[in-house]
Amino acid sequence: MKVAVLVVLLLCTLVVAIEGVGIARREWRSVEFHKNVAPDPSTTAAPTTAPTSAPTSAPTTTAPQDFPFRDTSLSTEERVNDLVSRLTLDEVVEQIARGGARDNGPSPSITRLNIQPYQWTTECVHGYLNQGTIFPQAIGLAATFSKDSIYNMTRAISLEARAQHNHFMNTKNYGDQTGLSCFAPVINIMRHPLWGRNQETYGEDPFLTGEIASAYVRGLQGPDKIATATATCKHFGVHGGPESIPVSRFGFNSVVSTHDLGTTFLPAFRKCVQSGAHGVMCSYNAINGVPACANQMMMGGMLRGKFGFKGYVVSDENALESIDTDFKYTKNKNETALAAFKAGCDLELKGQKADNRFDRLGPLARDGHITVDELKESVKRLFSTRISLGEFDPPSSLPWWSNVSLDVLQSKEHMKLAEDIATRSFVLLKNDDGYLPQYRYDYGNVSMVGPFAENFEAISGDYVKLYDGEVFSLPAYLTRVMGTSDNNKVASGCVGKWDASLPHCNNYDKSQVEDAVQHASLVFVTLGTGPGLEAEGRDRADLSLPANQLQLLYDTVKYAPSDAKIVVLVFSAGPVDIRWAVNDDRVNAIIQCFFPAQATGGALERVIRGEISPAGRLPFTWYADMQQVPSMTDYSMKDRTYKYFLGQPLFPFGYGLSYTTFTYNKVDISPSHPNGCEIVSVLVDISNVGRSGGDEVIQVYMQQLSDNGGVDKDLLHKLVAFDRVYLYPGETKQVYIPIPLDGRAVWKEGSDGFDYYLENGDFLLYVGGQQPGQSTRVPSNVIETTFTFSGEELLLSTCER
Repeated sequence: MKVAVLVVLLLCTLVVAIEGVGIARREWRSVEFHKNVAPDPSTTAAPTTAPTSAPTSAPTTTAPQDFPFRDTSLSTEERVNDLVSRLTLDEVVEQIARGGARDNGPSPSITRLNIQPYQWTTECVHGYLNQGTIFPQAIGLAATFSKDSIYNMTRAISLEARAQHNHFMNTKNYGDQTGLSCFAPVINIMRHPLWGRNQETYGEDPFLTGEIASAYVRGLQGPDKIATATATCKHFGVHGGPESIPVSRFGFNSVVSTHDLGTTFLPAFRKCVQSGAHGVMCSYNAINGVPACANQMMMGGMLRGKFGFKGYVVSDENALESIDTDFKYTKNKNETALAAFKAGCDLELKGQKADNRFDRLGPLARDGHITVDELKESVKRLFSTRISLGEFDPPSSLPWWSNVSLDVLQSKEHMKLAEDIATRSFVLLKNDDGYLPQYRYDYGNVSMVGPFAENFEAISGDYVKLYDGEVFSLPAYLTRVMGTSDNNKVASGCVGKWDASLPHCNNYDKSQVEDAVQHASLVFVTLGTGPGLEAEGRDRADLSLPANQLQLLYDTVKYAPSDAKIVVLVFSAGPVDIRWAVNDDRVNAIIQCFFPAQATGGALERVIRGEISPAGRLPFTWYADMQQVPSMTDYSMKDRTYKYFLGQPLFPFGYGLSYTTFTYNKVDISPSHPNGCEIVSVLVDISNVGRSGGDEVIQVYMQQLSDNGGVDKDLLHKLVAFDRVYLYPGETKQVYIPIPLDGRAVWKEGSDGFDYYLENGDFLLYVGGQQPGQSTRVPSNVIETTFTFSGEELLLSTCER
């Protein structure tokens, strides 16, 4: 009974501990949720009979409680050393070689030590993949600019992971997606708008990505000594397309300068691992000619050297075999095994057990090419994570959540949290004459057209599985709650089933659209991409809306009554060409929704009705046309992302409208002349001068004024701090925002070689609700102020120790 009470209390805390205090909260409305009638055929991971490793000579079996590695009074290091000292060479190799997936997992049991199998292949990008709550996809999470939201989400994900893991262990199910070591967060930089995996990222800014990744790691792993689940930062380290256009990701070589490596691609990984993540996944591509999973400079020099990473490195699925099959970097499979292992890879993730590269490490050790002690160092990292998860602890000593039940899956509290986060993610791009919010309840006929209206798959994004019994709040819910007649209509206009392929819209039925909109007072038009057009393994060729979607919008404007209002809802990860909708007077409002998943309809209603003022901000630059988009295969950051882009985009990074107006009154800096390891903080005086309450995202950008020898000379400015705060109408608030040391650090060649340094000199800060100097801007102002850093140049890591 006490455990149940604690569960309820924690779940309530997850929902309450979010910003936006003062916004009215309603009880969860189950009426708008509909059972998914097209489930994935596999509702649970297939049970796996795990292989049992056979020692070279079987030691005497000891009672489990007698092993020191089960003694919780010992340190993790002492327990790991004891456990690994008992393993034979064959057992060590089996643990390293069996990272999953499918028949290459799980890592096998060691029955004489009473060690059970363990499944490493577990996905949690925006929810525990196995029947968990589906939160908004990662790119939408980034748009919240809310570390608290991400922390609360991953606390919920970790509880659902524990519940499922408990169930699977009790039923001896060790198949894929049954473990606690999540392959998330994805912290690659959205360097190109057409990359298929942009939806899994946190956008184009390294600082924003690092801050959100840190919140993800801390929330997932939890505050206790025993981790609820563990995080894996991926895909290390210079990885951001292509997937399929113009070439395949398998065998692609990313050519990157030392400057771009340190200023764009590495900062978020540094932040992620220093936040305590247990794992890192190396990527498919090569970096300057060396495959990422065999790259000693990246894994040894950077990751374990400069970043101080102590955890394990797992390969991306089948990435090791690509070293010899695609890159031809090694001559044979033995060389591949040695190259990857010696570079720092500890665990092989492979889709099929046959021809596993790390299986060759045993014979290679016996032949003297590698030592047993070296192999044991890798397996120590793996068992350190398993010990940190409490696997070998007495059940009575574990936190209460170790026995959380399946009732937590898609619970009322977690679904409400998903809806709250979705409301925070929506970005209002256009709102002519303040058309939104709409408080009216007498619209009469309300219609919705487009391929996302009732499309479970297309609004959820990648890395989800849809199960029978999973409930969704669909966009079309708006027609029922806002329309007051019996003639509300929903039509896709695109011919086909409601699935991920429908947004291709290759076959179009104009009559559906005409019939749906001709008598409507309000029309919602759903446009975009979905995982059928942009996803892992699938890049986009250009920014255009797919096939007939633009025609669908034209026809909506043509056939809707002249006094009908039109709101466009865009569902995509990257920017699409919506210039016509932006410029046409008949389109009253545009909302970028990303992929909000399960809680879409309810979240949209709360924003459109005005219960929530939209405060999502774009986590990427919305380029206007293909002339602003460089080659996918060119990894130079010149003229890319808001930090270096010299053109005028359709919408800039950090952009987003609100239902209210904010004024920045004053900014103070403390200390104004920092030195040594002092942290600079800004005290922002901000007022809500509008008629409604709402969140504002305060953004702090920095520009170096003094000459620093040409380091990052093309940088326009960079985000160094942000906060999301709620203000009532007429309220003035002082907000204290520290600028993290890593935010203002500079990547350069200094006293310790290439690394991050705190430079002296003069710096300009821009503080406001947007970037400075943009032609497309929100109504609020931006304040400029300066500070001077005096003293000697310092290595960033010196201040962090």
